This record gives sequence, structure tokens and C-alpha cells, in this order.
Amino acid sequence: MIYPLALLFLLAACEKEIQLPKPPFVPQLVAFGSLTPENASLVLISTRSDSDPNLEPVYLDSAQVFIKKNSNLFKLSPDAGKGAGHYILDGLDFEENETYELQVSRRGFAEISAQAVLPQKIRMENLQAQILQIRPAESDNQDYYRIEAAMDLPHSIAGEAYASLYFEIETEEKIPQQNGDTILMKSRVSPLQLFPELPANLGYLPAVSKLVFKKSELPENGKVVISGEFLLNKNARPKRIMAQLDVFSESYFLFAHSLERQSNYTPDLPIIEAEFIYTNVQNGFGYFSGFQTAHANAPVE
Repeated sequence: MIYPLALLFLLAACEKEIQLPKPPFVPQLVAFGSLTPENASLVLISTRSDSDPNLEPVYLDSAQVFIKKNSNLFKLSPDAGKGAGHYILDGLDFEENETYELQVSRRGFAEISAQAVLPQKIRMENLQAQILQIRPAESDNQDYYRIEAAMDLPHSIAGEAYASLYFEIETEEKIPQQNGDTILMKSRVSPLQLFPELPANLGYLPAVSKLVFKKSELPENGKVVISGEFLLNKNARPKRIMAQLDVFSESYFLFAHSLERQSNYTPDLPIIEAEFIYTNVQNGFGYFSGFQTAHANAPVE
């Protein structure tokens, strides 16, 4: 008869820690590719170094990178000015609303591919800007400026487009010199905060801090109003507003917002699910997206 205490010691003696074999780490390519009317570019990295999977990702050269247009292949060349892992294709006219395929191969990795559509450009018209209010800052040498900008966007774009609207202010400031003279200093200031009068449904892009909206949800009259709060030196005066409107493929929108949601994930809160980073790259990670950019300038009233 085995007594309970003896049984406990017997079971403890039979316990053995089992180490399950870890699956081999297979490196994969990570591609960040963009397509504009003027060129195509790519940044290529690895999910690990060739020697140690714990090291930071490394930029990869010696890759074969192509853009496929219909049945034709166009090769991207290394961008020497930006270093390893950067590739570019100039001199090919890319057409709006057309689909292009990225193809990348490199020794030691599975071949990757991705598709992107070059979106139609959205032009800004009748840009106007004015100062709404000025209030003192905590510093004696600075003021808060509230500036409002308004512009018209045409509604001739078919379907939905994802875009980001960004603007900054060019200022002039007289700087006194030791010899009694003054010099005129020009600088650019980005808003501390944005207050858009747009459908507040899609939030912000993380890395570029640009407002994102869907073209199909713009006001019916096409009028967009956006204002910003700026902190300027008392001697500086806002002179000109510069707006930039980027339109991009859905793949970049989905990638950026999945990245933003993952950065806000808190594992201690069980009601929040972990977010997987979106990718449209087959056999790899990253994104391949089409971009169009429009600019507009206007004096501040």
C-alpha cells in the first residue's frame, strides 16, 4: 500500500522538464514601396540579421527588384544616394487608376510580390487663410495663434480615395543685431494641434501626423475647413500658408492604422485584442502603395 505522502514523493521523482524544440527562424523580406507618377521606390530590409535573429533588421542590397506593367518588367536600380536597401525607378510614366505589381527576389529569402493602384490626383482650389484669435502663452516671448484655412476639393474622383491633408505656416521675424541693424528671418512652423471640420471617423497617420479622411465622406459642396494652433515668437508674423494633400492607395491606409492601433494595445486589458500589422506583400511584410501629391499656397489675411 502506498501512503499519500509516499505517493507525492514518487510523483515528484517522476517529473521531468520537457523542452519542446523551437521551430527554425525563417527570415523574410520587409518591403516599403511607393509608386508616384514620376517614379517608383523601395526600401528593403530583413526581419533579422543573417547571423543573429535577435539583432535589429538590416537593410538589404543585391536584390532583384522589378515593377510589372501589363506584361512588361522594369528594373529598379540601387539608390546610391540613400545607401543599402534603397531602390528606385525613374523615367517611366505611371498612369492613374492603373494596377502595378512589385516583384522582389534576393538570395536566402522567399520571393515577394505586391500590387498597388496609382490613385487619381485631387487638386486643391481657392485656398484661403486667416488668423482667428491670438492669446498669450505661458512664456512672455510667445503667443498662441489660431489660423483657419479653407479650400475647395473637386468631387470628380470616382470611388473612394484615402488622403491626408497637412499644412504649415511660413513666418517672418525681425532679428536685432549687435550693431543695431536687423535681419529678416523666415521660418516654417507646423501646427501644435489640428481642429478639422471634417468627418472625424478615421483618425491620424502615426508617423506623419497628417489628418486622414475618405474622399467619399467629404462635405457635398467640396469645401474643407481646417484650423491649427501655433506657438510663435511675439516678433514673428505669419505670412503664408502652405498646404499639402496626399492621396494614397488603401494598402498604405490599412498599414498605417493597424500600426497605430498596435501601438495603443495594452496586454493588461483583456477586452482589447492585439492588432496584427496589415501587409499587402505576399510571402513578406510591409506595404506597396501608390501616392499622389498636390500643393497650394496662399497669403495669410
